[in-house]
Amino acid sequence: MKSKLTAFAAAAAMLGAFATPALANQTVLVTLSYVSGVGSTTQQGSFSSTVATAGSFIDDYIFTSPPAVATDIFTGTAGTGAAAGITFTSAVLYYFGAPPTVANALGGTFTGTSFNETAAGLVTSGVYELEIQGTSLGGTSAYTGLIKATTQDLAPSVPEPATWAMWLLGLGATGAALRRRRGQAA
Repeated sequence: MKSKLTAFAAAAAMLGAFATPALANQTVLVTLSYVSGVGSTTQQGSFSSTVATAGSFIDDYIFTSPPAVATDIFTGTAGTGAAAGITFTSAVLYYFGAPPTVANALGGTFTGTSFNETAAGLVTSGVYELEIQGTSLGGTSAYTGLIKATTQDLAPSVPEPATWAMWLLGLGATGAALRRRRGQAA
């Protein structure tokens, strides 16, 4: 019996050596700030991760989309040189909450070492979660990324012709009323 237990323990240890352990999730809050410049409508925030343990990883980045509808772009690049060793497998945009539900589909370029994804359609104001999955060789394997949200101007900056016409009509009516009042006072 003792030899069977020893053989079973040895087989389990060998199988465990070949298994790729999943690393614990890393959840990070990303603050989006306005890009410098007068009248800027672009907010962005950066993120990074060093995955020191070999195996698969899932990192979650929580951010708040601007208060107007926006075009959100997500980019990520695996490290090079000493920080090499990251391979991306997926990037998904979720509404933040339990259970997470997929928000907008992402489209763009996605390779093992980089991604440049844009959310399909406009992203409305709210809290979102960008989930990045991949594998790491461990050690100093790292990656960096950027979340960029550009708000859409919903109102035209120059009034429409009908608005100008209403203003002129109102100005004319005000002038006529004043002229009539001046004539009655005399």
